[in-house]
Amino acid sequence: MINWMHEFLNEFPGATERISGMRQNHEAVETLVSGARHSGEITPETLHVIEDSDEWNYPIWWPLLSKDFGNPIKLPGDLVEMKNRQRAIEVLFDRLHHIEVVSVLLRFILPEYFGIISPPVTFLLNLPHVQDHVSYYMNYLRILQLLGDHYSLPRIADVDMALWSAAHSQKEFPGIAENMYQDEYFQEMRLRNVFEAFGGSHSPAPEGDIEKRRLIQHLLIARAFLSYDHVLAALICGRSCESLIDLMCIRWGIPRGVSKAYEGEIRNRLRKMGQQQELKELGLSQGDLNSLWDWRNRAVHPENRMSRKEASEYAGRLSELCRRFFSA
Repeated sequence: MINWMHEFLNEFPGATERISGMRQNHEAVETLVSGARHSGEITPETLHVIEDSDEWNYPIWWPLLSKDFGNPIKLPGDLVEMKNRQRAIEVLFDRLHHIEVVSVLLRFILPEYFGIISPPVTFLLNLPHVQDHVSYYMNYLRILQLLGDHYSLPRIADVDMALWSAAHSQKEFPGIAENMYQDEYFQEMRLRNVFEAFGGSHSPAPEGDIEKRRLIQHLLIARAFLSYDHVLAALICGRSCESLIDLMCIRWGIPRGVSKAYEGEIRNRLRKMGQQQELKELGLSQGDLNSLWDWRNRAVHPENRMSRKEASEYAGRLSELCRRFFSA
């Protein structure tokens, strides 16, 4: 397979011309701020040079903040260290309060370590949102670093440009885009970002709330998978059924027994659950629980797999039970 990342990087100048109306020269902008690169000091003039350069068209995307920059800022030394890169971002963000402008400034001063964060690229990567701008940008750089290592692009800025080009050039270069979407490493990265978004951005929570959240997320994933692979969706539902029974037993003080996977023990737990007044208040009976467990057995064993319609019904029943249980 061709290195689609390199191919899209080569197409970056043309992409900028199509989107912005001019062929942008980022290398020339890097040269304009080479003094700041060597001194490690950023001044209002540094940002103004980037804003005002004829080599690209900064003003169509970002606000002009150089006039409010204030006193010069000395960057931390040894930016090979991630903690120092984070400190540089924090200092500039405290001053500018605009993470994209911070990324622009750092990208041109230190293209080896920084790239511009922008919606076309974050959407392509499925970058998960986090609670603060600095962490969001740091996660973006971490992902770009991994991609750069994998596709042999040593500068993070080049990875950013390649992905920006990819986000804007898929109709123009369908063959390269197809290679990108067939690339298992890249697609795994994008999927990991999707799944990370389920839990990575949440604030700390008690253990019980974490289990509740995870169960709801698993059922959400199962419902999303129904149209793609209903057998896998049913398997996720089966595991979710086990988790839901555990949580119900914990709330109602029913011992788990020796092995929760042992069929006889499970049926015994379901019988005890069926005696709970809380279950009746949920509008359910022991028979309903036994039916859900029977479906669980079908989901996890290959002898009698569910149809797509049955898997959809199973996911719906479990999801509704979860909503009732967690709102009770």
